[in-house]
Amino acid sequence: MAVSVCGGIAPSGVGFETWLDRFAFTGIEIRWDQFDKASQFSALMRSNKASEWRMGLKFFVDVGSYTTDVSEAVSTRVERLCGVYQALLLSPIKDSEQLATPLRLVAPGPKCNPTGIRLHDFESAEDEIKQANRQARLAELPKLRMPGEQTPLAADSKCLEETIVANRMQGLEKRKRLQELVSYRCIELLEGGVPVMVLEKRPNSLKVRIMDGESEGKTGWVLPQWVR
Repeated sequence: MAVSVCGGIAPSGVGFETWLDRFAFTGIEIRWDQFDKASQFSALMRSNKASEWRMGLKFFVDVGSYTTDVSEAVSTRVERLCGVYQALLLSPIKDSEQLATPLRLVAPGPKCNPTGIRLHDFESAEDEIKQANRQARLAELPKLRMPGEQTPLAADSKCLEETIVANRMQGLEKRKRLQELVSYRCIELLEGGVPVMVLEKRPNSLKVRIMDGESEGKTGWVLPQWVR
């Protein structure tokens, strides 16, 4: 279901400028999901003073029932906030662009019949863009085994040999030996799925650098089959 609502304090169908007069929105529309939550923000967005603005944009959308958005004849004189959502634009903004972006609920409100929205707290999404780009780069890197499995990161080739021997053991004996190697700081057990960068390749081992998580930046040795 789609519902057209006005933005800011402008009447329905009228654009308005905000955030240092950089941007104007017209034709604002909110789409709702099957749970009566706002799911998408659509509008024609004009960038007034920036061409190919690459900092992205984030802002909050208050969806509610406002007395100023309806005629006196149908007004209940009761204003109610249905929910607060965040819109996040992570791509460059052109001079004039029809956009449709998902909305993320940040503060739920009581169920009500919305009559309008209020847009506020406009900021650049530069940090979010950097984080999204970083996550995209990490996604392309090889990973340590599969998520849910622990992978030993050996301090040197000798520790890797000790780890191989320990992995041939069974049950309690294996767990005990691995913990001994951890206590000697010979290995560190890492959760599977951690992205790594391969620094050096040998016939039966790889030197890698951990690229994310608590051990980010650490280097060590692993078997080739432990990297996927």
